[in-house]
Amino acid sequence: MIGVVDYGIGNLTSAKKSLDYLGVDSKLLTSKENFKSIDGLVLPGVGAFGPTMTALEQKGLAEAIVEYVAQGKPYLGICVGMQVLFDSSEENPGQNGLSLIQGKVKKLSGEIRIPQMQWNQVFPKSEFTEDKLIENLGDSFWMYFLHSYSVCPIDESVVGAVCEYGGEIVSYLNKDNIFAVQFHPEKSSSAGLQFMSNFVNLCRTGGF
Repeated sequence: MIGVVDYGIGNLTSAKKSLDYLGVDSKLLTSKENFKSIDGLVLPGVGAFGPTMTALEQKGLAEAIVEYVAQGKPYLGICVGMQVLFDSSEENPGQNGLSLIQGKVKKLSGEIRIPQMQWNQVFPKSEFTEDKLIENLGDSFWMYFLHSYSVCPIDESVVGAVCEYGGEIVSYLNKDNIFAVQFHPEKSSSAGLQFMSNFVNLCRTGGF
């Protein structure tokens, strides 16, 4: 059973539909009590860092996510669901994140169009070639991006894959039982479905 965090905003429908398409049992999580008896947790998101954190905190979901991750169970953050893992964001100064990964979120810069709203090629780091979440996707793969900010982890060893957009953009993070992507697998056709399938298999088998 995969739980999809429902905090009132974000791209819940597409994320859950991708799991439904794969024939995976899933449910929307609206309160801390709903987190019982799930094998994996997905936090999708299209929106801003501040309002997302405010909604999570007001519903008691921020605390529930932190407690869930502390149990060593798999978490997948998508787009804003990746960014809220960090300490803070330039998008909403003064708003704390979940601080599950050290670092901050910074606005994209350079002679580029903001937001990045396009398909882009993702390149796994060499040390992540055996990573279970990106297996069967090849030496590189195309995913759909929609974002104006990118994460900057202090510990570079958690960066599993990058893309190029006015510089190197962190596209995939892997830290213990925490997995997160800047792209939208639920909007990325067959490659995105493969990624989601990989996450579901990881939830079933463990070993991450």
